[in-house]
This record gives sequence, C-alpha cells and structure tokens, in this order.
Amino acid sequence: MNKETLYSIIFTLVVVATTILLWPLIKWFVLIVLILAAMLFVKVVIESRKVKEEIQKDPQRHYNNVSGDVINAEYTEKEIEE
Repeated sequence: MNKETLYSIIFTLVVVATTILLWPLIKWFVLIVLILAAMLFVKVVIESRKVKEEIQKDPQRHYNNVSGDVINAEYTEKEIEE
C-alpha cells in the first residue's frame, strides 16, 4: 500500500468521523436553509401577485414603464458605443 492510498483512506475516515460528530449541527443548518428558502418562495409569490394585480389594473402604465426602460437602455447603449 503506497502513501497516497493511505492518505486517502485516512482523509476519508476523518471526513466520515467529522460528519458523524457534527450531524446535529448539519441537520439544524439544513433545516434553517430550507425554512429560509420557503420564506423566500412565499415572498416572491406574494410580490408577483401584487405586480400581476397592478398590471391588470393599469396595463398601459406598465407598458409605458417597460417602454421607457427599453428606450433608456438603448440610449445608454448608444452612449457606450460612442
């Protein structure tokens, strides 16, 4: 057995032992990340519904805002090219 194989086995054992010892912390960290992801998803859904309602109330205003953004972007692009 050469040194590389021995180091690989030792490294694997250390990683497995660390994972087993830190499992409670890892579990809580994963749980917190999942809760935050769910909260973000709900927030995005609520905001998208608000925007959808605003567009349905006044589609022309939304169209004007989007058109203005496109015009501003084209103007900025022309300035950069010059």
